[in-house]
Amino acid sequence: MANNKTLSLKNIYLSIKRWRTARIINSIYHKAPVVKCGSQCGGFSILVPKEKENLVMMSFGIGTDLSFSEDIAKLLNPTIYAFDPTPKSIAYVKQHPLYSSPKFKFEEIGISDADQTVEFHLPKNPDYVSGSMEAHDGLQTEAIQVQMNTLATICKAHNIQKIDILKLDIEGSEFKVLPDALKSGIPISQICVETHERFFADKRQKIESLISTLAAAGYKCVSKDFVECVFTFVLE
Repeated sequence: MANNKTLSLKNIYLSIKRWRTARIINSIYHKAPVVKCGSQCGGFSILVPKEKENLVMMSFGIGTDLSFSEDIAKLLNPTIYAFDPTPKSIAYVKQHPLYSSPKFKFEEIGISDADQTVEFHLPKNPDYVSGSMEAHDGLQTEAIQVQMNTLATICKAHNIQKIDILKLDIEGSEFKVLPDALKSGIPISQICVETHERFFADKRQKIESLISTLAAAGYKCVSKDFVECVFTFVLE
């Protein structure tokens, strides 16, 4: 009985959390003919650009799933810049067929709101892949040192003038990275992001602030998945 009661309370909590997130997201939602790319757990929906020449996608947080990049490569043939400082991810990417493509560029760094070397915590569970700068219960206390750069610094290094698709799956750092990216002045046509507000005590404030920042910058939500917490925002 106690277990059933705990489960019911958990379900109620999750329902309330999703309702709050849905209310915020729905305030800037705009129905559009999006296309799903990638796997169920590693994919996002995008709005196919009208112009398909010289497209640029930047993907931060690869893990062990390049299915989104694979589908985008087939659909749009952009230049793809991929980034992940996690040891398991680096090994995975280097043995993937995309790694040998001249239109796929991989760098062993992460993205943050400052250029710095940081402590990067890896998962406690050896079967998991994704690490984070943001400490939470699922991560080890010990950390490795990894290089983090801002979007502006990375774009300057690669001579990137505009971004057609920016994908972020960065384990909680999106709440710092996205506001900084929008301040950079680099045009970003659409943003695919998995949000991780569940890692923070002030989760409601985190997601409300992020959506308000995107809305103020002129973005509309064109795809929403409240179960997986993956969203796509397009600049009007």
